[in-house]
Amino acid sequence: MKLKEYRVIKKISKTNPFFNQLKTEAKFLSRYSSDFMPKLYDVEEDGENLYLVEEYVEGVGLASEEFLQNCLDEKELSYIVKGLLDFLQFINSLEESVLYIDWKPGNIILTKNGLKVVDFGSVIYTEGNDGFTPLATSGFAAPELIKGGVLGRATDIYGFGSLVRYLAEKNRQKNSLFKKSIRDKLLRLSSLCLKESPDERPDIKDVEKLVKKICKEAPLASQKNQQRGIIRDTASKMIAVCGAESGVGTTHIALLTAKELAAKGRKVAFLSLIRDEDGDETNLNCLTDLKNIRIFNSVAEEDVAYILKKGFDNIVIDFGRVDEFSLLFYSCDEKIIVIQNNLIKGSKSVAFLTSHREDIGEKDWLIIDNLSDEASLKETKKFLNGLKIKPGCKGIGRERI
Repeated sequence: MKLKEYRVIKKISKTNPFFNQLKTEAKFLSRYSSDFMPKLYDVEEDGENLYLVEEYVEGVGLASEEFLQNCLDEKELSYIVKGLLDFLQFINSLEESVLYIDWKPGNIILTKNGLKVVDFGSVIYTEGNDGFTPLATSGFAAPELIKGGVLGRATDIYGFGSLVRYLAEKNRQKNSLFKKSIRDKLLRLSSLCLKESPDERPDIKDVEKLVKKICKEAPLASQKNQQRGIIRDTASKMIAVCGAESGVGTTHIALLTAKELAAKGRKVAFLSLIRDEDGDETNLNCLTDLKNIRIFNSVAEEDVAYILKKGFDNIVIDFGRVDEFSLLFYSCDEKIIVIQNNLIKGSKSVAFLTSHREDIGEKDWLIIDNLSDEASLKETKKFLNGLKIKPGCKGIGRERI
C-alpha cells in the first residue's frame, strides 16, 4: 500500500499436494533473476502455510481468451518465438543443470515491456533432484515426462517446439508463389523439436540458427524496453565500447551492454583493456564475475585473441577513452562511442566526433548519448546529420542509471 504498486501473494497449505512445487519456485526465483521472470520479493511461512510475495505481471497470457480470439501476424509471431528462444537460452546457460519443464501457453504472458514466463514450480535440477516428479501438461510435455525416462536438455527443446507449433497455428499467412510463409517454416522447426526420441531432436545451437534464419528482427511497437536497450544484435560476437572523453560513463555503458546480453541467456566475457595513465580511472579489480558474465581486468589487446577461443557467445570490450581507433576496435562487430552532450562534457564530445567523422561508419557504429534527455538527444542527432555521418544514435536517460 505504501509503495502503491501491485504484488502477488501466493499462499499454499503445507498439506497441499503441490506444496513442494511452490517451494521449488521460491528456491529458483531467489537464486536467479532475469527479465523473463517475475521478481521474488519475500518468502514467509507460519505453522500452516507458505507465502511467496512476487511481482505482479500484467499482460496477455497465451492461453487467455483475448489471445485466442485474435490471429498473429508474422511480426508478432516472430517476436514471440524469439522471446521464447531467449528464455530457452537463459535456462540452458545456467551453471547448474536446470530444466524449466512446464512449457505451456498458460505460463507465458505478453506484457508491454516484453515476454514474461511464470510458474517455476516444475523446475528440475537434473543432478540431485531426489526423485522429484515435475508436472507434465498433456499436448506440450515431452514423451519422457509422460511415459517416464531420462530428462535432459532435449526435454526443454520439446517443450519449446510445442509452443512454437501452438503459436504458428495462430497465424493464417499463406505461402506466396515462390516463398514459404514464416508459419510453415516454424511448423517445420516444431516438427524437428517434437521428435519422439530425445536423441533425434536438435540441440540448442541448431535451434538458435534455425530461428535466426526464419524470424527477422520484428519488435512490437509497444516494446518500449527494446527501444531503451543498447545492443542491437545479440549475434554480434565482439562489441567495442569507447568514450569520447574520460568520465562520460564508458565502463557503465559497457557493463550495461554485457548485462543486457547475459539477461538473454548469453555467456558473456567483459574485457577492460589496459589504460593509459590519462585514461579512464575506473578500477574493476573489486568486481567479481557477474551472473553469466566473466570479468577480465587489465587485458592487453594482443591477448583478446586468446579469450576469443574460450567459447563465449559475446565479448564486450571496454576501451575506455581513446584518441585513435585501433585495428582491434575496427575489427569488432559492433562499435559503440559513448558521449555526453551537456555543458560539462559536450564541447569535448563534439570535438571528438568532428575530428573522427571520416573514421566513423554507419551500419555497425552506434553513438550513445549518456545521461541525455529528449532535447539533448535531438541536438546530438542534428549535429551528427550536420557532420554527414549516420551511425545509430541512442540516448540513455538518467532513469536508466
